[in-house]
Amino acid sequence: AGNEFIDVSGRKWENARYMQMLVRTTSAKVHREAFIDSNTEAGFDLATITAQGDNCQKCQAWDGVIISMSGANKDHPSYADALSGGVFHPNCDCYLDYIDETIGRDIIEAQAKTQNVDWTDVDAVAKYKAGG
Repeated sequence: AGNEFIDVSGRKWENARYMQMLVRTTSAKVHREAFIDSNTEAGFDLATITAQGDNCQKCQAWDGVIISMSGANKDHPSYADALSGGVFHPNCDCYLDYIDETIGRDIIEAQAKTQNVDWTDVDAVAKYKAGG
């Protein structure tokens, strides 16, 4: 029957389907990290997570959250916080959008309160995003 991949949740993958998922996920990661590198090198640090289509609960919670791509801006969650919160998982179609810090000042200031948020808790992220 050949080899098959079994993921951490015990799901068995057909080799072709696993390879398709791996290529999609790796391509998205490379694109995202190139976006982060080019923006931070140009002096831009803030981006918005954008979810598209039918998303999981984690992606829905993070949709619209402004992050610090470098992690230097402590007023916003970092890219690493988003990863630990479950965004950008395999097959995830979320992406980062640049946010102009002049035009988007109101929303940036409204979300500038990262103290004591458990970024791995979907409800805490949703509450943070809602201004609570």
